[in-house]
Amino acid sequence: MAFRFEYIFLAIFLFAIEVCIALYGSGFIRHTVGDFLVVILIYCIVMGLTRLKPLFAGIGTLLLAFAIEAGQALNIVSRLGLERSTTTDIVLGSTFSWIDILAYSAGICCVLMIEKIRMSL
Repeated sequence: MAFRFEYIFLAIFLFAIEVCIALYGSGFIRHTVGDFLVVILIYCIVMGLTRLKPLFAGIGTLLLAFAIEAGQALNIVSRLGLERSTTTDIVLGSTFSWIDILAYSAGICCVLMIEKIRMSL
């Protein structure tokens, strides 16, 4: 496994932002900007730990986010008996939202556009 430190650094930076949003954010910042950034965070982790092409990493990250959101729609946390777990609630969320789907999609589109620009320089 070859580390790509620029992505790992970005992931750590984004994680710190996500923690600040979770602790101090509310409304649009917490629910929408947090979702926009979390897919970029996951993408950076994937890119930092693998040699995947950006498009494949982006699609995989987006599919993971969609799967988690589908789990929310299906109330999977309650079905698994994990509704009292704060960690599970933070990681998997608790309510389905189409706005979340849009935020995830926008985050991945943004990161893929940046990658395309980076590759053309």
